[in-house]
Amino acid sequence: MNDSKISVRYTKALFSCAIEAGIADNVMRDLTCIAEIVRTDDFKYLMQNPVIKTSEKKNIINKLFTGKIEELSLKFIILVIQNKRESYLERIIRNYHGLYRAHKGIISAELIVPVKVDKEIINRFHNILRDFFKAEIEFSEKVKPGILGGFILKIDDEQYDASVSSSIAKMKETLSL
Repeated sequence: MNDSKISVRYTKALFSCAIEAGIADNVMRDLTCIAEIVRTDDFKYLMQNPVIKTSEKKNIINKLFTGKIEELSLKFIILVIQNKRESYLERIIRNYHGLYRAHKGIISAELIVPVKVDKEIINRFHNILRDFFKAEIEFSEKVKPGILGGFILKIDDEQYDASVSSSIAKMKETLSL
């Protein structure tokens, strides 16, 4: 079975159960914390080591998370390990985040600028986008000196490029024709 299909199926199952139980927000919070742990070398070693038995991995996960995360989140991670799908955890968490954002109507926006920008300007961008889309905006800023000036605004899968480097590239292309 295709890797992406596996992670998507697990994600949809978890999301469906979380919505049904009314704890999608809590599961999102749990998965955000778990994502930090999943990315560590120690966790990757634990999960990918064939010498460590599945039962031992489940015991470690139980000790780490019992009482700290929702029971559904814990049971889900145990299920993933039991089915030997632990290598998909990172993708499952990323997919859950996408489903959660879509369900809540949250739009992701990233402002890419050549230098650090004033908080006031960031807040203006955020407010304009929130008012325009009439939705909650998950906003981030990234400094990329290579764009020289202006900005690039990414909103979900769309991109508006008002950077100097892009304008120069367009001029070069036009002049070379």
